[in-house]
Amino acid sequence: MLVQECGGRDPDNWYVWCRSECVPEHARTVPCDANEVCVLCDAPRDDGNTTYFGLPGDELEYLWTLTDDPREPFHPEVEPAATGVAFIDEPTSFAGEDGEVGAWSAYAPFEEPVFCEPGPNFYTPDNVLATDGAMVLRAVRSEDEDPTLCPGGRCRVGPYTACESEEPVCQYRELPDESGLGSGSQADRLVDDEMATYGYGHFRAVFRASGDGRPPQDGFVYAFFTQGNLACVDGLANVETNTSELDIEVSSGLGEAGGERFCVAGESCLQISTWVSSEQGLEGGGTLRHQVSGFRFRDPHFASTYRTYGWDWQPDDVRFTYDADPHDCDEAAGACTPTTRSLAICRHLRFIPRRPAPLHFQLWNAWWAGTPEGGTEALMSVERVWHEPSASE
Repeated sequence: MLVQECGGRDPDNWYVWCRSECVPEHARTVPCDANEVCVLCDAPRDDGNTTYFGLPGDELEYLWTLTDDPREPFHPEVEPAATGVAFIDEPTSFAGEDGEVGAWSAYAPFEEPVFCEPGPNFYTPDNVLATDGAMVLRAVRSEDEDPTLCPGGRCRVGPYTACESEEPVCQYRELPDESGLGSGSQADRLVDDEMATYGYGHFRAVFRASGDGRPPQDGFVYAFFTQGNLACVDGLANVETNTSELDIEVSSGLGEAGGERFCVAGESCLQISTWVSSEQGLEGGGTLRHQVSGFRFRDPHFASTYRTYGWDWQPDDVRFTYDADPHDCDEAAGACTPTTRSLAICRHLRFIPRRPAPLHFQLWNAWWAGTPEGGTEALMSVERVWHEPSASE
């Protein structure tokens, strides 16, 4: 097995591990430009302000890391306790009616109208179901440009309320883009029928950005993430830490992101993000504090088969991970030690959230991910997902 051949990744023996068979030759020699400091496997370890990259096999190509705001936000010193605890949801867990898939529940914010997320997307329980030992999410691009979904050229109100007001505001404060119109799906993890929050620790999900072996579909975003929003504090807009989000997304694109080369139609990319503040949910806008790293799949079919995606979250850094073979080291079954888990492909040191947040899967229409024909369907299958809180929690 791969993990037996390569051994553990002892942080005090990083140089030895980098030269092992775990790390392909190109990952030891290809330059990268990430965050403020980037360390190749051949370089000595620095003072900890580093981002490590090891790319599994020949599957991923590192593209870039973008940072929106050089300033650090003020992080709250007192954090609310997470309500969720350690869990493992496996194929036998995903058994239930449509919209009721074990501990996961379909997101349906409104019975009839949609809101701008952006697109807009209409989230419905009919798009979340259990089948063949997996939780399956579905999205469909609209056949027609239906202006009644966003009357008057404005998106419908979202689930956030304006500060000092009972009236909700448009979620993203932007006009709908009808090229991204359609139905989407989101599944949230519940505990005792309430949306649970999760804090520092170990998060993994085994999923495929496809339902039938085809490559990921252009025009859609396949996401695994934790996100919580605190738009207002003491009646005032919270522009410093309104968002607590760690995000993994598989998608295509229209050629660039932030002025940098990104996927085009027929390609598939992987974006990983840390967020602490955004304009989302703030009536007068806010400050975007967001760091995102981009990777490209060398073959789109890699993303259409099961892979393990995840992150290890601590107060001052997040290490995002990837495993090309979700069965070579079955973390969910306890067959891995802390030093033989999925390969850390990127470490973010900027804009690390410190507030527990709910855990989600989402499949949605996005205009920037491509413009497929009306009626195009996308599927996302989740085989396993689990969380282990850090020892300090």
